[in-house]
Amino acid sequence: VLHYLCMLYYERKRARLQVLTGIELYANCAGPGLFLPHGKVVVSGGAWLGRNCKINSDVTIGESGTMYAHKNATIGDNVYIGTGVRILGGGKYC
Repeated sequence: VLHYLCMLYYERKRARLQVLTGIELYANCAGPGLFLPHGKVVVSGGAWLGRNCKINSDVTIGESGTMYAHKNATIGDNVYIGTGVRILGGGKYC
């Protein structure tokens, strides 16, 4: 029961912060040093961001594939992602 309450608290807090900042970011999807100077950033739960990444506004990093075979993006260390970029699907981007 305690585990369920903690998960519920985390999800409500994440949803509230998403509305306030415009950033949709899941737990454990980024390494240390992530820098998001502006809002409107979406990173799917399966994607991985390396250390010291800088992501500007209006960026989507997501997954592609069917319901059974997801392909997630992996972003390397020290990567700068400019405004309006869409990274969808599997692959390693350095």
